[in-house]
Amino acid sequence: KVLLQLQPTGGMFALVSIQTPNLELRVRGIRSALSGSTWTEPPDSILYEEAGNTTVTLQNMRDLKVANPDLGAIIPLYGTVMQYEDLWIKYVDSHRDLTHVIADAGSNQISLLERGFADGLVGQLLYQSGEVCIDTLLNLRRESVGKPSAHRNSSDLVFGTNLSLLLRIPLILPTLTVDQNFVGNYRILGYVLFCILASLSIVVMAWVVMK
Repeated sequence: KVLLQLQPTGGMFALVSIQTPNLELRVRGIRSALSGSTWTEPPDSILYEEAGNTTVTLQNMRDLKVANPDLGAIIPLYGTVMQYEDLWIKYVDSHRDLTHVIADAGSNQISLLERGFADGLVGQLLYQSGEVCIDTLLNLRRESVGKPSAHRNSSDLVFGTNLSLLLRIPLILPTLTVDQNFVGNYRILGYVLFCILASLSIVVMAWVVMK
């Protein structure tokens, strides 16, 4: 959804993930959401990385772009790819032609987004997730001392939460330079006219007082 908002004209995208069940669901969700759109995925484009090896991951992302010159977007499905700011900033600076939408929305990621080093973040609302967990445990405890009721289905214990979608809109603009002297040399004429008007006002006031 975020990628479609950022680049509705489409292009070629690739994914960066870890081989874990929850991230596999993210992969399936992204491919499903982009199916039928103008975004396409090259064969074998997904990178399966180790979460703790950010340097290797970023290098593999560079190699992926070299192997696919038409690549328009890379979607890392875990936020730790941005954990080392210096490495991430250096990578983004050298790939400004790519759109980056990253999963998760930690404070460091939001800071990098605000500074222009990401195009979009999709994160879970952790407070809401924790609140749902505690409410569910409390309800289960009240019902059957911690054991689900016999009539309860496993699907009844699956709850959905909202997502936080952050986009870098508007795009980064050049530094605004404000010229406080818009009238140029006409300011001299303004000063002269002001002096004439002030002088005439004083003359009129003096004439009124004398009369």
